[in-house]
Amino acid sequence: MKRTVVAICIVIPIMVIITWFALPQKVYAVLLTIKNVPAGLTTKSIDLPFGRVHYLEGGRTRHEAETVVLLHGVFARKEHWVDLARELTPHFHVIAFDLPGFGDNDPLSPDHYLLKNQAQNLRSVLASLGITKAHFGANSMVAKIAGPLAIK
Repeated sequence: MKRTVVAICIVIPIMVIITWFALPQKVYAVLLTIKNVPAGLTTKSIDLPFGRVHYLEGGRTRHEAETVVLLHGVFARKEHWVDLARELTPHFHVIAFDLPGFGDNDPLSPDHYLLKNQAQNLRSVLASLGITKAHFGANSMVAKIAGPLAIK
């Protein structure tokens, strides 16, 4: 019995380590799903002329509650908002985007990273999803994009 417990305590961590290094993308995807599901978020994407945009969406429907759009800062990703989204989803329709060119999205041409172009890209994403009114949460440089969007 003791040998079995010791063997399990050794074998399982070794298998986890091997899996992590052999299939890092699969392990990463599973870990993200484990984090997103309790927050009531589903991974989605939309295709636009500048590329596919990945996002998390959850909570109440747009028709039941106001929409909150969460925008990450430079070199971050949509999953950075999951803990906050967990608190918002019972009350709001929540969307957390990977900004075009960041996160799970394909890289863009250099000019697309200019603030004015990122703002236009984000307007395109919101229009494609039919979102005409929303509250915005943003951090870092992206607050400079979210402010004018919120005003409009």
